[in-house]
Amino acid sequence: MAAAACRLAQEIAGLGFDVPVSEIRRPSRAASRSCDARHVAMYLAHTTFQISLTRMALAFGRERTSIAHAVRRIEDWRDDEAFDRMLERLEGLAVAACHVIDTGLGADVAPEDRQ
Repeated sequence: MAAAACRLAQEIAGLGFDVPVSEIRRPSRAASRSCDARHVAMYLAHTTFQISLTRMALAFGRERTSIAHAVRRIEDWRDDEAFDRMLERLEGLAVAACHVIDTGLGADVAPEDRQ
């Protein structure tokens, strides 16, 4: 479950930053747009999907302390209004995706049956 939630967070962050998921998953530590997207993915996985830092470390292939640093970094960035609005949209997308998964909505459900 944690690995799937982390993958979903990576997909959502990739959309938000226009960065391919393959770039988010790269082991690079260099400061870049993909690094920012990776940190947002970690933040979403922890705050929206309630994944523990330890389980996230396994899923992201990082140290637990690196995950904690990323979450704190994004919390600090939320002081910027534009960044906070963008992150709120990504959080909304994450919550909506969870709702779709939890309710079993999918291609086999007729559009008129979707709420």
